[in-house]
Formats: sequence, C-alpha cells, structure tokens
Amino acid sequence: MVALEEYVSGNDISHLQIFNSSSALPLKEQYANEARFIYGETEAYNVFNETLDKLSQDEIDERFQSMEEVFKQIASCVDQHPSSDEVQRLIEEWKKNLMQFMPCDTELLACIADTYKFDARFNNYFNQYSNEDLADFLHRAIMHYISQS
Repeated sequence: MVALEEYVSGNDISHLQIFNSSSALPLKEQYANEARFIYGETEAYNVFNETLDKLSQDEIDERFQSMEEVFKQIASCVDQHPSSDEVQRLIEEWKKNLMQFMPCDTELLACIADTYKFDARFNNYFNQYSNEDLADFLHRAIMHYISQS
C-alpha cells in the first residue's frame, strides 16, 4: 500500500520500490538490462556507461532529476506547438542533459524520440506528467528540433 500512496503523492513509477520483496527486477534494472541488450555494442552506450562509472550516485541522481525537471517544464507547454520557441528551448535543454552522459547525434536523438513515443513503458512514464499525450508531443518536438539542425 505504501507504493500506491507514493505514486498518488506524485512519485513517478520508476522510483517506487514495488519489486523489492519479489523475484522481479526493479524497473530501473529492467530498463538497464534491456538497454544493454539493445545498445550494448554501440559507442554511445559505452560512453554512457563510462560516464556513469565516473559519477557518484548523488551526481547521477542530480542529473536524472534535472532531466525530470525538463520533462515537467515541457509538459507545461503541451498547449503550444512543438515548434514554438519555448518548447524548442526546452528540447535544447533536454539534449544538453543527455550530452552530460553521451554524445548525441541526430540519429540517436531520433531513436530516443521514437522510443519515447512507441515504447508503451516510456509512453506511460511521460504521460504521467501531463493530461495530454506528452510522449507524442515530445516526439514531435524532438523531430522538429532535428529537422532544424
């Protein structure tokens, strides 16, 4: 019941400790294992892991918190067009956050945007920040950003 109360109070599902007493892996570990399986051979994934290895847990948490704040700010802009100056400024900030972990070319940004939109887990994660379809909005905003690069 504690996890439900945490979720209702605003904690996103990826931070809940709902699998601690079960044989299922916590969500973050599930995502990490999947990322390793899909992207493990890529240079960007290797740089990402090297960067994580150099950071303290507090630094990692701070960077991910910064990323969440950007998503919340983007969610407050869903009434704007994805190509608006404010939304595009936030997409640039999102990219800067990503680049703290790994180099991001347009191909990688497009792949991430597609994952946000088409992977139901990411879709659900982002849509918790907005009553609108934030995952689709993010996808359109990122793809516009790429088209202007």
